[in-house]
Amino acid sequence: MMEYLLTKSFKAGAGVAARRVCRITDPDAEAVQAAGPGFLPLGISADLGARTGGAVDIHLAGIAMLEAGGAFSAGTLVSGDAKGRGIRAPRGGLHQRVVDGGAANAALAVPGLGASDRLVGVIELADGYADRLGQATLTDDAGLTLSVATTGDRLLVSWQARAHAVGIALQAAHAPGDLIRVLIVPQQI
Repeated sequence: MMEYLLTKSFKAGAGVAARRVCRITDPDAEAVQAAGPGFLPLGISADLGARTGGAVDIHLAGIAMLEAGGAFSAGTLVSGDAKGRGIRAPRGGLHQRVVDGGAANAALAVPGLGASDRLVGVIELADGYADRLGQATLTDDAGLTLSVATTGDRLLVSWQARAHAVGIALQAAHAPGDLIRVLIVPQQI
């Protein structure tokens, strides 16, 4: 069966094995194996790996072969384990945290909030519970900025974590080491 892939060569920032979930490093823009599901995946390494500094081909879109790191069924969203092998991607859950307010346009630290997460709600816990989602913006360093002052008040911040999946398993994996086909979901990087 002919499989169509969009593949690009990258400099390997570390050794990359064949058929592994890979991510891009910042700021060097080098390809390395994903070191767990918390990393935004780039794609899947091709049939040949690479040594540090060498050229490695990464499949960015299409159907690619991936080495499994455990058992999962066909149709599962797939991420990478600590060695870049395919595992079931964790579900992006809903999270909440109560934090202290601050001055207008001041950066507020929200533990657990990620820069790629999606804000669901920001409620000022003052008299009358004011909805501040329209005045809230995520910052690059996973903080929160509000265009209005909330000094002296507490905020209930709700967000949905992004599930970092490289693609969808087209075959079941029965054990670590199985080679399966994965439909890669192109990432915005």
